[in-house]
Parts: sequence; structure tokens; C-alpha cells
Amino acid sequence: MGISITSFHEKSMGGYKSVLLAFTTGGFIAAYSLIDGLGAREAGTAVGY
Repeated sequence: MGISITSFHEKSMGGYKSVLLAFTTGGFIAAYSLIDGLGAREAGTAVGY
């Protein structure tokens, strides 16, 4: 939260675009982690995964 607030400072070069890209990247990482966890649970064993 603090990083996103400081990016909106008037001297910042990136502004909204950098925050949007950061949150988009975080969203993709979270989605991958959830899907990967579901796949591991569905496999049942480490060898099956």
C-alpha cells in the first residue's frame, strides 16, 4: 500500500501505469499459486504431481 501511494507522488515518473502493472503482476502470481495448489491437491501424491 505504501509503495503505491508513493508512486502517485508528483515527482514520480511511472504514476498509474507502474501501479497497474505491479498489481497485474501480483494478480497473475496469485492466480498461478492458487491453480498450482489445486493441481497439487488433485494429484494426491508428489510423484503424481
